[in-house]
Amino acid sequence: MQERLQSAIEEWDSYLIEFPTFTKTSSSGLEENQRILFTCISNETNAAEICFALFGPQIVINKRESSDNRGTNAALLFIYSSDKTKAMNAALEQQVGVVEMPVLVAHGANVQKSAQHVIEFLQGKTAKITTPDNDIMVPSPTGDADVETWLGPLPEVAISEDGARNIANTDIHDYRAEYSCRYVLKNFSSNINRDKMADLVFLSPGYFSNMFRMEVGMSFSDYLIQVRIDGAKVLLRRFELSVEEVSKSCGFNSLAHFSRTFKERCGVSPLRYRKTPSLAS
Repeated sequence: MQERLQSAIEEWDSYLIEFPTFTKTSSSGLEENQRILFTCISNETNAAEICFALFGPQIVINKRESSDNRGTNAALLFIYSSDKTKAMNAALEQQVGVVEMPVLVAHGANVQKSAQHVIEFLQGKTAKITTPDNDIMVPSPTGDADVETWLGPLPEVAISEDGARNIANTDIHDYRAEYSCRYVLKNFSSNINRDKMADLVFLSPGYFSNMFRMEVGMSFSDYLIQVRIDGAKVLLRRFELSVEEVSKSCGFNSLAHFSRTFKERCGVSPLRYRKTPSLAS
């Protein structure tokens, strides 16, 4: 089985993740840490960071080499890809009937909920994580996280501070910050705030604020406001929409708040921008 497993994931990077704080398992009379195999496509540059973001700092991560046979004691195989890709679909097909353990598949939009399934499974809170038909489960998040996040590269987002341009960092290493940016870009018209976003990535509001500012280069509220302003600029060029409709479509809670914020960021009112976009700073 081990050779078949190696063949199935040879184009992917694989990590053995141990959970020392969880209840031990018994193998050949010896107690061992519970473990899973975390496998991601080879061009993912932040695999270890993703693991720590999902499971916390108490896990032990070991890069799995082709000669490493410890994976046979893993409780499940966790396949991850940042987006729904052909490579992920191919990997899923390879695993069916090949790996003698449950297989959990996740992409960027549902990976947080998938991690919760893993923890509950290892802690015995769920009897199984498989469907009735096979050993593959593709979990879907519930609530607001069910919305697919922005796909493709993160665009530059700029704010003006004391007349200076501040460009948001698009090279983000912490998965939670990247997920938050992509979520905002896809859902800026909805009711989003710092506390809600922190809850979606399983962090306290204070820790989330510090992490986001360190990774992105601006506060979460500044990032959210500027994404909404950028969206408003696009909609203001559609003359069939009133300024109030643009305001609501971009997530502002009132026309007065939208007008004030737009003028602070762009130097002109929304109506003036609509008439003469070149005047905006």
